[in-house]
Amino acid sequence: MRQASEWTGTHLDVGYLIRHWDWGAPKETLPPDMQHGVWNYYVIFTEFQTEYFDLAWLAPGKERLRSNGMLWPSYEPEDSPLAHGDFYGGITFYEKREPVDRNYRAVKVGCDYVHYWDTPEFLNENILKADVVFTINKLNEVFEFKRRCTWSGVWLPESEMVRVGDSLYSPDGLKARNEAYPEKQAQES
Repeated sequence: MRQASEWTGTHLDVGYLIRHWDWGAPKETLPPDMQHGVWNYYVIFTEFQTEYFDLAWLAPGKERLRSNGMLWPSYEPEDSPLAHGDFYGGITFYEKREPVDRNYRAVKVGCDYVHYWDTPEFLNENILKADVVFTINKLNEVFEFKRRCTWSGVWLPESEMVRVGDSLYSPDGLKARNEAYPEKQAQES
């Protein structure tokens, strides 16, 4: 059994996951370049977050036979606008998500730091966080991610939002918040 540690967060309201895996074998039995485990990061966003989501919802390519004997569709994210994210070593993971009990689509796209056999011992979650933030910023150049209103949950372009402190509100969301909590509006004036 392999053990993994995970860190999650958001940047520009786009979710990310950083994961560090061990190899499931005693460290001393592994070659030096594998003793530090494997680092991955993933970016996750929904169709609510961008008008250009269909550019990320890739058509399946040919099916590939997996080790469990099942056929699995393959995708070519490197030949799509997702490649603009400048993922470390290229995109090595792509997954479509359509939750059974929800009415939306999402994609999860990621990379790992072992394909070049260059996983240095100094890698940590902070270095990968800087990389994933860079990737989200690059993807934002193509997908123009919308931001989520702190109050109402509606997704709008950031240019249509109102910033109050560290929070973003839609105009209607800010109005509703101020009606519900007039003392907050007074404190901010």
